[in-house]
Amino acid sequence: MTDGRCPLLQRFLQAARRDPEQPALLGPRGAVLAKRRELAAAIAAIRESMAPLLPPGRPVALSLPNGLELVAAFGALRALGLPV
Repeated sequence: MTDGRCPLLQRFLQAARRDPEQPALLGPRGAVLAKRRELAAAIAAIRESMAPLLPPGRPVALSLPNGLELVAAFGALRALGLPV
């Protein structure tokens, strides 16, 4: 997966490779919503499905509820090098 030169995404993907079982997203009261490996897999899946649909370099807006889907979609779009 490319990282789209996004420092935040680069750091997260490095952390996910280093320690995939650590929490990536926490919910209310500290509940684990996703582990690093789960978020990295979601980013990769969304990236693969969206890549053929989005023209390079075009800005994309996201409107999703807070949670795994929003964070994964943001990561996928940044992995494609798109401004979000």
